[in-house]
Amino acid sequence: MSSLMNLSLSDAPPKITPSGPVPDYKLYDADAVTVAAVIGGPLAAAMVIGVNYWRLGQKGEACGAVLVGVGIIAVALLFGDQLPSYLGYALIIPLILAARRAAVALQGPAVEAHRDADGQMASNWGAVGLSLLALLVVGAGLALMNWTLWFGPKVTIGSKDVVFYSGSTTRSEAQALGDSLKEQGFFQDIGANVFLDKDKDGTTIGVVLKDGFWDQPGVEPAFEDVMRKAAPAVGGLPVHMQLMNSKRVVEREATVN
Repeated sequence: MSSLMNLSLSDAPPKITPSGPVPDYKLYDADAVTVAAVIGGPLAAAMVIGVNYWRLGQKGEACGAVLVGVGIIAVALLFGDQLPSYLGYALIIPLILAARRAAVALQGPAVEAHRDADGQMASNWGAVGLSLLALLVVGAGLALMNWTLWFGPKVTIGSKDVVFYSGSTTRSEAQALGDSLKEQGFFQDIGANVFLDKDKDGTTIGVVLKDGFWDQPGVEPAFEDVMRKAAPAVGGLPVHMQLMNSKRVVEREATVN
């Protein structure tokens, strides 16, 4: 019996060790990507995936991953205010799960091969650091957007009312619109804000109102009449009218012919 035991022990298969060199870099796994998505959103998750690609020598894929993250954030910044707040919150978990699935699908085999070669995994704290960097980038983007909206080209009517203008709008058109609004009684030097934009799609005039004012009876038709009277100052009809809240989210809109 003892001889049989000795034989079985001696015939045990040897431990398999990697035949190639051990990788000298660290990779993030899907858990790290998930942590980044939870803290810093899609851009942070894309940055972690991009770091993996870069360390694997796939620099084109690394740049592509980060650009995808930037694109998602850009869409969110441009159109996020148009969505109900509850829908925005409802999308958080699906986006986190999508980031994790993308990490597994795109880099799962490479990460497993890295582990099999005794390669070390990067700490989740590194993903946290990248998340904070992503939040800083998004914050800077928001600040730039606010600066563009509120500190871009403008004309002041009186001492407080302002017409902000963009696109192909000229300063003289913005001034003429402001003069018309003052003549009609909308501008009363109380800090009213109007946004005028002209592009290939036409002329858009956005009016910032007190929250809820757009729901009062007769408000929308009254502003349509204001737009008709102001239209000659900006090149004529049609004019796309937008009634906005204090955050510049469009609450009502119509094309005035």
